[in-house]
Amino acid sequence: MKKQASGFTLVELVVAVIILGIVGSMTYVNYNFQRRKQELRGAMAQVQVIAAAERLYYLNTRVFWATTSTATTNSRLGLHIQDTYFDNYRVNTGGGTFTIQVDGGPAATYTFNNQGVRTGCAGADCIP
Repeated sequence: MKKQASGFTLVELVVAVIILGIVGSMTYVNYNFQRRKQELRGAMAQVQVIAAAERLYYLNTRVFWATTSTATTNSRLGLHIQDTYFDNYRVNTGGGTFTIQVDGGPAATYTFNNQGVRTGCAGADCIP
């Protein structure tokens, strides 16, 4: 009587490894996208703080204060915003209002109005 071999064939193992690789790559891409979306939410919360501080500054002085970097935004508006999520939080003034711009990665600049609502994004890495 011949003993029957038990176990998986090489083809079955290769197919299983290929399927696991495809599933793993799909989850990694989704994970990175979700992480960037969460970073954007955090940056938007910081933009809300900057917008509120800028409006408070305006109530006291009747002018909006323009800044060119996160450091000047912090020092001039009395904040402690960190470049944790995105870089270079800056305030542009003009026409009796202001906009806040944030660099989000190497190829995205987000623009927010004086209420802290996102009005635009320029660059290839913009998150919808």
